[in-house]
Amino acid sequence: MIDPRLMALIDLDAAGRRRALYATGASRWRRMAIVGAASAETPDEIATWDTLGALAETWEIPKFPLAGRDVLALGLAPGPRIGALLAEIEAEWIAGDFAADAAALKARLASRARESH
Repeated sequence: MIDPRLMALIDLDAAGRRRALYATGASRWRRMAIVGAASAETPDEIATWDTLGALAETWEIPKFPLAGRDVLALGLAPGPRIGALLAEIEAEWIAGDFAADAAALKARLASRARESH
């Protein structure tokens, strides 16, 4: 019997699969797809797992374009708030299906930094 958490990947829409791949990483994603295909009971299930595995090859996992230096450049003091701000912005970027570019994310970061002062 396949792990229900692994089976949940099948039910995700395209954006959900990209979010899951981003969080999981390509190597682990491929391994999960192999396990899923090996546990599949029908040719259609095998094809679905093959499609999931192929996503790691066809979709380039984006790199979050901001870093701590971007927050420090806004004049915030080093500390836990830096990581918290970056985590908030990254979560929004992921939820938006990675659409926002670096400039938009920096603008959002600057706005949040002003709010936190």
